[in-house]
Amino acid sequence: MTALSFHAVSHAFGRKQVLRDFTLSIEPGTIVALLGASGSGKTTALRIAAGLEIPHGGEVRVSGKRVTAPGLFVAPEHRDVGLLFQDLALFPHLDVEGNIAFGLRLSGTARRNRVGELLALVGLEGMAKLYPHQLSGGQQQRVALARALAPGPGVLLLDEPFSSLDVVLRQQVRSEMVGLLKAVGTAVLFVTHDPEEALYVADRVAVMAQGAIVQEDTPDNIWFRPANRFVAEFFGDTNVIPANVTAGRALTSLGSVEAHGLPDGPADMIVRAAGLRLGQAGGPQAVVRTSRILGPSAQVELVPRTAVDGVSCLVARTPISEKPETGATVSLSLDPRMTFVFPRAR
Repeated sequence: MTALSFHAVSHAFGRKQVLRDFTLSIEPGTIVALLGASGSGKTTALRIAAGLEIPHGGEVRVSGKRVTAPGLFVAPEHRDVGLLFQDLALFPHLDVEGNIAFGLRLSGTARRNRVGELLALVGLEGMAKLYPHQLSGGQQQRVALARALAPGPGVLLLDEPFSSLDVVLRQQVRSEMVGLLKAVGTAVLFVTHDPEEALYVADRVAVMAQGAIVQEDTPDNIWFRPANRFVAEFFGDTNVIPANVTAGRALTSLGSVEAHGLPDGPADMIVRAAGLRLGQAGGPQAVVRTSRILGPSAQVELVPRTAVDGVSCLVARTPISEKPETGATVSLSLDPRMTFVFPRAR
């Protein structure tokens, strides 16, 4: 049975249409990332699932039960849904035990046992009597997760839960949280605007634009088989190179790749920064304008020595061990797995 489903959900704020025919299903034990820029509608979809917003049309089901439909609205507390807010919303006047137990409909020994189970699950044994201000950011995050999981919801909704953490802590906490969620087996809808985070956390990624899902697929397919130009360009730096399709191949001065059914004529080749290979010999040449370290990789800006179809600058991403020096001359070639061809933008 599907844990959470949206069918043809629509919503607007005044004249602004926020969701358009929004349709998505999440199976038990699956983490789905809802990814999009600010204003794409992702948080509105999450609020509708939680019962914090009533849509103008469509249907929402939780564990097969209709919770939102024309003429029907089930209150949030009766939806079998847990919600982890972006700001965590821990109660400062309650200790860890009080925060976790807040939504439990248990008392006495049963209540204490459930809190103990959750403290063990999130690795906070012995901290039940501490208050939120006595905890680190990562510990606060785990308390908030334990509170959301306390009633045993069939669906957990996460609203950009890592955005308030610094970079190092964010990586640590999200790794821990993915492990915990997989162990629990709850269906998860995870809202984020960070493409890297979506690829890391989710089993499936639903990319949103202007209130609709433009592609929903596995992280591998999202990265290597984007459905359209928008998805291809959303995941980090890309190079847009004018191409000409002839006999099923897109031709440029950097090389050619399969055009996958596009008709002969002008097109645009989208090359991920990681898909632009740098070498020492053969192929078109370029001069390294800048070469900057970005942790385990380097971002390289290149000026082609000969015209590349009107493109004056290219960007590449290389392993740090292959970082070229500024001013060096390198050869260029394409990685076809990260090179995509779409109709020419107008």
